Order: sequence, then C-alpha cells, then structure tokens
Amino acid sequence: MAEHLKAFNIYVPDPVVRMVHYGKEVAHLGVEPRDVTIMFCDADDTSCTCHDLDPSALVPFFAEYLDAMSESIVMTGGTVGKYIGDAVMAFWNSPIELEDHGSAACESALAQQARLAQLRVMCASRGLPQLHARIGINAGTVLHGNVGSRHRMEWGMIGDEVNVASRLEAMGKFYGTSILISDALHKRLEPSRFLTRPVDRVVAYGKRDITDVHELVGYRDGSTPTQVRMCDGFALLVAAYHSRRFDEALQRARAHAREFPHDRKLAEMYEGRCKKLLAGPPVPGSDWSGVHVLAGK
Repeated sequence: MAEHLKAFNIYVPDPVVRMVHYGKEVAHLGVEPRDVTIMFCDADDTSCTCHDLDPSALVPFFAEYLDAMSESIVMTGGTVGKYIGDAVMAFWNSPIELEDHGSAACESALAQQARLAQLRVMCASRGLPQLHARIGINAGTVLHGNVGSRHRMEWGMIGDEVNVASRLEAMGKFYGTSILISDALHKRLEPSRFLTRPVDRVVAYGKRDITDVHELVGYRDGSTPTQVRMCDGFALLVAAYHSRRFDEALQRARAHAREFPHDRKLAEMYEGRCKKLLAGPPVPGSDWSGVHVLAGK
C-alpha cells in the first residue's frame, strides 16, 4: 500500500492523497471558503529556450527547473496545485491549515529565486540556456475543494484572488521584477522580516479594482546596505509621485537610475510619467490618482 501511495503522490498532491486515504475527504464535487495564499511562477523567455534545445534535452531541462520550484513550495508547507507547461500554480493553507501562510509563500518565493540562481550556474557549465522566473503572490478568500466534473476532478480553488495572483506574475515582465506581491499580502507581512518596496498603483488587465503592488526583494536580515538603500529611495520616489510632487519624483528617478543601473527599467518608467505630467499637469482638485491601467496580461 505504501508503494502505491508513493506512486500516486507523483500525480496528485500529497496532502490530498493523505486526506482521501485517511477518510478525511470524499471524492465528490464541493468547495468552501478559505483564506489562502496563491502563487503563480513562470519561466521567462521560454519560447526562445525551447527552440534552442534538442527535444530529447527539453524534458529533463525543465524537470530540473520544476523540481527546484516545487521543492521550495513543499518545504514551506505549500501545495503544488498544477503545472501549466513550464508554469507552476501553488497555494498555502489549503488543503492543510497553515498559520502565517502569507509569510510561508514569501519564504518559498525567495528560496525559489535562490535555487534558480544556483541552477543558472549549473546550466552555464553545461552550455544550457539561462532560466529566469517571474513570481506573483496574492492572499485572500477563495472557494477551495474538489473542482471539475463528475468524471474528472482535482483539488483547486475558485475566485478572483486566484486571478490577481496570475496577473501579478504577468506584471513582472512589464516592470522587470522577480517577485511581485499584492497589497493585501504586503499588509500581512512583518516589516522587520521582509524587505519590500512599492512598485505601482494599478488596475490589472480585465479588472476594475485599484491595488498597490509591491516587490519582495529579500529578508531584512540578509539584505545588503545597497538593497536597503535602493528600496528606501524608491519608496520616496513613489511617494513623491503620488503626492503630485512630479519635479521631485523626476529628480529621484534620474538619481535612482544612475545609482542602480540594474534597476533602470522602473526608474525610467517613472521618469517618463513625470515628464508627461510636468508638461501637462493634472488640474488641482481633479481626481488624478496616479493609477496605471494595464492594457494586457
């Protein structure tokens, strides 16, 4: 029986297998509300990678990548929900309850990026393509449980919070970031534990709600003085922008790009916005809110 369960775990998440095996879950369709944290992780520029690899090397190449991503999820108490090509959907606090699941998901994301950096070193030594990944994380209430049809079902979740996590992952390409988190999750984190910075105030593609998005940079204790200075300085830039101090925000954006050339994409984005607003500033008392409406996923 143990061997059969072990084999079954390869196809079905271990917590679900254990629930069914020990009689805690009957295989029927049904969902219930649960506060969870959801992650989407996707490899960047994979189409180029796929074309560069021989078909016989493609599966083991991505297997090493997905192993690294999945192990970090499981080690922090998360569940790998599904693989979508080279993308991973995962969640915490479902089906097994987990305290402080938002922090656990952030720990996983940081571990994933660290593992990926190690994987790039190994790939370079083998002459293989370099993989980078974008991660989006959100927290909120969803409907979780058995979803699907009477003939085929899976443990999953339904709700707008899932879509927000997916949108955050996609936004990473637009902003040039590695780990984006929602404002809902950011408010749950202990500021003394994680180093973050504000990125933008947006309406995601296909959505109506306005939300602030943040980048998860690292742990406070493990961050370098340069990383802390970068985050603190960028927060002042964003604050000046949303306070309509566009000239100050412009100067901060230019200084940021000079001091942190690896972070030029975000700095230049704000520089361009400030130039337009200085040329045609919003009327005092108008409803300008600094919200950016994303035109695509």
